Amino acid sequence: MVVEQFGGPAVLKLRDVADPMVGPGQVLVRHEFVGVNYVDVQHRAGRPYPVELPLVLGIEAAGHVVEVGEAVTDIAAGDRIAYGGIMPGVYAEYASVPADQVVHLPDDVPDDVAAAVLMQGWTAHMLTEHVDLFRRAPWADDRTPTVVVFAAAGGTGSLLVQMLSTVGVRTLGITSGAVKSAVVASMGAEPIDRRQVDVVAAVREATGGQDADMVFEASDIASSPTTGKAHR
Repeated sequence: MVVEQFGGPAVLKLRDVADPMVGPGQVLVRHEFVGVNYVDVQHRAGRPYPVELPLVLGIEAAGHVVEVGEAVTDIAAGDRIAYGGIMPGVYAEYASVPADQVVHLPDDVPDDVAAAVLMQGWTAHMLTEHVDLFRRAPWADDRTPTVVVFAAAGGTGSLLVQMLSTVGVRTLGITSGAVKSAVVASMGAEPIDRRQVDVVAAVREATGGQDADMVFEASDIASSPTTGKAHR
């Protein structure tokens, strides 16, 4: 799927192109599934990130290796892998990818899950580790920290909520609507419906008049498309 001019979905064009060549330190991957992320929309529109045309969108995919380049020793043809964060031409059957950017997939992780969760999973894992370090810091007291997660029913937010349940914190999940609130509750967080209540007042009520220890929010998409921001 090639973008030859910036714009809406109509600019995506199906094209037959030559298979990519595999170079030294690269692997040739046949995609089984590709991830679709908001940053793809931004790249297609040509803003706010400068990208050159023609462009094959995408930064995340899963599949299997069909060929390895020179000096690649820890990956073999037939390996199931996933990768993210780079733009080698993901909306395509094949891509040549730096070998040090791919991860092997366990047998119990299907390709579609890997392609959908890798980028957001990395983000949630990184943020969860940050929370765990905060919880275990020498200056932390014995009480259970309270963490607020905005967009808690979204992709990164829902993964973050689930991971936070493993590090011994109390999670308040900010979301909108009864359906999303139920999803957030099912993942172990205490939902706060921002359409129904004032978020600040609801958090302080939940914490007995105190501020939360940490807040994760992802509103600043223009400066941080694939990662959230942590505020303490």
